[in-house]
Amino acid sequence: DTCPGYVSELYDVGMFAGNTYYIVVDGYGGDYGSYVIDVSGVSLPGCPPEGSLYSLNPSSTGDDWTFATSDFEAGYRVYESFAIASGSISEIRFWGIDAYNDGFGWYECDDVPIDLQIKFYQDNGGMPGAEVQTYNATVTPSNTGQSFSGFVQKEYIVALSPSISLASGWISIEGMGNTDNCWFLWQNSMQGDGFAYQWDGSIMNLVDYDLSMCLLGTTQDPWLSINPDAGTIPGGGDLPITVTMDAADLITGNYNGNINIISNDPDEPSVDVPVTFNVGTVQTGVLQGTVTDIDTNPISGANIYADDGGGNSGSAATNSSGFYTMDLIAGTYTVTFSASGYIDIVVPGVVITDGGTTVQDAVMVQTAPVPTLSEWGMILLSLMLLVMGTIAVVRRRNTMMAGAN
Repeated sequence: DTCPGYVSELYDVGMFAGNTYYIVVDGYGGDYGSYVIDVSGVSLPGCPPEGSLYSLNPSSTGDDWTFATSDFEAGYRVYESFAIASGSISEIRFWGIDAYNDGFGWYECDDVPIDLQIKFYQDNGGMPGAEVQTYNATVTPSNTGQSFSGFVQKEYIVALSPSISLASGWISIEGMGNTDNCWFLWQNSMQGDGFAYQWDGSIMNLVDYDLSMCLLGTTQDPWLSINPDAGTIPGGGDLPITVTMDAADLITGNYNGNINIISNDPDEPSVDVPVTFNVGTVQTGVLQGTVTDIDTNPISGANIYADDGGGNSGSAATNSSGFYTMDLIAGTYTVTFSASGYIDIVVPGVVITDGGTTVQDAVMVQTAPVPTLSEWGMILLSLMLLVMGTIAVVRRRNTMMAGAN
């Protein structure tokens, strides 16, 4: 067009897989020509879709990015909050750069491998509270290929052993190089609640951004629960805890979980108690039969309830032929038959075997009919007539006896 020799460039445009995008090119001053478009891209670093219990992806070069100094030599430590539904954290991933400030400006450096200290804390009213677990790690980070004003972004992956089960709280990540003049700076995230904290050696300062990280591990399924989940234990005392494992909606197999106990014990502030739950095949049988009256007439709509007294039960109702059937877990049951207008029948000791069919019939007797209001009126009238007739006979007899005298 009318601007020969110029090349336009569009960069740092975030896109999402599966979407269709259009690039529109207009010639300068209304001109047009033969254009060549070269499109290239890179995969932005982020949390993996599988296994992430909590995700705060790092900012990209087109975002409002920043890096927070979190290094022992520099005298700063940064804290980020987290909350997971349930699970055991066994790995943390995060992003940052290596840099140094000599008082006049920032310079890139390369601290590889880097010594890091990662700490987990309880939440204390929206701020980091009591320390729960500390991990010391030496990490060789990987270069992501992203550059922020000349500073190369790095990804850090740290396996946490032992794993930690903490539903919510805070995390600090701090470079532990003492005299290497190369500091760890933790990269921010555009996700999260919009704030974090930075300790400057004397004051905890609130900052208006989040820090990037991924917490990975195994999800704690709702099959495992405890009650109570908190309490106070006096010296030399104990606190009984009921552990419940529910196999509902679980397929056959082994399930592993953890019960994490967090306390103010200075020696063991966090203790993991492993739990293994084996779910086997349920052994079931069939209970069926026919319910009739004493004249062998089928009773439709009769209710049958079976209970083994140990938490297993079942119920059914008869059809128009008086037939019923139900599936029950193998065991010994007490079966109750009930129907409107009939006396209940209770049959103890009914045995259900795995894969078997138990037949339990019932013959029900009608209850004594209760007179209706009109029937009660006829009964009272009959009684009154009987009484009046008796009185008349007695009076007539007395009159005849008086005449004979």
